[in-house]
Amino acid sequence: MLTEHMKAVISSIEQLPSNAQDEIAVQIAAAIDNAIWDMQMHDPERLNVLRAMADEAMSDPVLPFPRPEGAVDAEREPEDSQ
Repeated sequence: MLTEHMKAVISSIEQLPSNAQDEIAVQIAAAIDNAIWDMQMHDPERLNVLRAMADEAMSDPVLPFPRPEGAVDAEREPEDSQ
């Protein structure tokens, strides 16, 4: 179900030429994709699965997960380099 605000926006878009509508449609589709991604990445259950996958990838003795130089684990304090 669309909100009244969204219905008003769509009504305004309908008044534009088709090429302008298509350009706006591309922008809306990208915004929707980003909103879905953000929603999924803030789901605690998905985060737990992603963390487990990352832990497994980082512990694989055959193909270790590449770590950028200077990277530290979120739970660990960086080591003093003095």
